[in-house]
Amino acid sequence: MFDNFDMGMPLGEKLVFALQVSLFGIIMVFLLLIILAVLIMIISRVVRLGENLAGKKGKKNAASDEPAPVQQSAAAGTPLPGTQSQGTLELDGVDEPTAAVIMATRAASRSTGCCSNP
Repeated sequence: MFDNFDMGMPLGEKLVFALQVSLFGIIMVFLLLIILAVLIMIISRVVRLGENLAGKKGKKNAASDEPAPVQQSAAAGTPLPGTQSQGTLELDGVDEPTAAVIMATRAASRSTGCCSNP
């Protein structure tokens, strides 16, 4: 490509050659960006399809597991005595200290305290 580039060439020919090289470089960059964008779209569709299939399988498994009935020992908004609890809490992937910090932060962020409805 650069074999034809002679230092003794007139300025006009050097300019044309430089513009050709620049144009070729710009075209290659944009073509590669387009190819990359298409690959990203294809990969995102494949991932989304996999998530949808996994979600459908999860719904089938979740439908077979019936949730435990919720017992309300007091009317909504009525605080319970300190010796009584509304039930148990199952932690999913969180240890007890982390869950306690999250619940304390949530309670502190409410304007009326921890026992009011959100």
